[in-house]
Parts: sequence; C-alpha cells; structure tokens
Amino acid sequence: MNEALDDTAQRLIENAFADIEPENLVDYHLHTLSLGTGLKAICGKSGSTNAYVNPARFEWTTPIWKIKASVIISAARIRDRAKADEQ
Repeated sequence: MNEALDDTAQRLIENAFADIEPENLVDYHLHTLSLGTGLKAICGKSGSTNAYVNPARFEWTTPIWKIKASVIISAARIRDRAKADEQ
C-alpha cells in the first residue's frame, strides 16, 4: 500500500501515528450484520434497515456462501431470520 500512496498521503498517515508507541497500537474493529428485518424492538422505528443481503448467501447453489452465512448467523445467536435485526 505504501508504494501506491503519494507523499501527502504518506505524511498524513505518519502524522496520525506519530504519538503512538508501536507496542500500544491495537486494531479494534467491528463486524455488523443486518438482514433488513427492521429494528422496531430496539429503537422503536418500524420498517426495514434497507440492508441488502444477496439471496444466494442462503442457497445451496452457492454452498460456501451458505455455510459462511450460517456460521455468522449462528455466531450472532440469531434464532429467527425474520427477526434477525432485533435479535
């Protein structure tokens, strides 16, 4: 990546990390999952989250995708896909 960055971008990144000791640098990130089933139970809003999930993720015609989706849904403790966003 560094080879593709121009000097301005490289300086920006260097400055962003200048005061951070390498041993204190930790990557925190979050994976989210929404099947577009709505969030009424959590935030009182009805309707969809407008999330889109390719239907092929749940079909055996794409077995790798189906298995990955099943693992994610299981790990998120979703028991009813119709209420996925609430759960």
